Amino acid sequence: VAGVVQMYGVPVAGNRLLHYLFPIPLMAGVAVWGLARWLAVRRRSLGPALAFGLVLVVLGGFLFLAWKAGRVQRAWTEAKGVRQIAAADRYVQGFAGDRYVVYLLDTGTGRHHETVGRWWAVVQSTIRPDELERTRFYYGRPAGYLDGFPASALRGGTLVPPEAASRALAVVIDRYNHRGFQEAEALPGARVVAQGVAVLNGPAPPAPLPLPAAVEANTRPIGLALAIVLILFTFLVVGSGWALALLPPDPLVRVGLAPGLGAASMILAGLGWDRVGLPFRGWASLGPVAIASVTGWALALIVAARSVVGVQSGPSASPPGGG
Repeated sequence: VAGVVQMYGVPVAGNRLLHYLFPIPLMAGVAVWGLARWLAVRRRSLGPALAFGLVLVVLGGFLFLAWKAGRVQRAWTEAKGVRQIAAADRYVQGFAGDRYVVYLLDTGTGRHHETVGRWWAVVQSTIRPDELERTRFYYGRPAGYLDGFPASALRGGTLVPPEAASRALAVVIDRYNHRGFQEAEALPGARVVAQGVAVLNGPAPPAPLPLPAAVEANTRPIGLALAIVLILFTFLVVGSGWALALLPPDPLVRVGLAPGLGAASMILAGLGWDRVGLPFRGWASLGPVAIASVTGWALALIVAARSVVGVQSGPSASPPGGG
């Protein structure tokens, strides 16, 4: 369904639902739940132990597959690239004015297109949010960009408007376009504004800009554990109202599925938040969380109130000996 909907332009990431086979672990979870319940009921003495062992085996299998698939992947964000992009964004903030900004990304021989797409995602996640609307990227090196060919290589949302194309600021990052950076250093009018950062048609800063320190994540075991607990707790709080409103009155089912409902409702609220043009900066980023949580709990209160009214308005018992 998601794939069909996305064919008509609705951004529901249907291709990822299919590519990553999300239905497989969901169906596996349903199968484990059903089989574990059957074991617990039919094998009363050993049933609970067998059911627990079944859960451990299935979870262990999925964890092994995830580890095996992920251990060969390279990190998306690299300190060198992030620092150079941050320095370029600082230059844009001070010297670009209202001009469009185009990052030139390399399509070197044998370079996979997903690599360049990953680089563009890193650019988008590093620059300031208010710059996203006027930032684009270009596949290729400076000479091709300055010659205006091929025009189809200019990507990133929409093209730069024709009336603004001649004034667009072109940025070359050494980490993501090494050959292009070397070429830019020799072009007349190009300027190296920071270590590994060149602009093709922008003013020179009074002094080269320093590279900002790379932000490092807390990947120590205690840091990762606390992050996981915080994320699950947030999902649980947001999804508890939805679980009370939508799920059968089984504490295990409600608690187990509440985090998933919380994540789903936050994703939908965030999508709507973005579609109406609301920002994700600062405290505004908590808007989708608040909407998903309040909506779920409001629905739970409505369902609870209706249940009470239904009980109170039920058929009265006949009086003794009545007729």
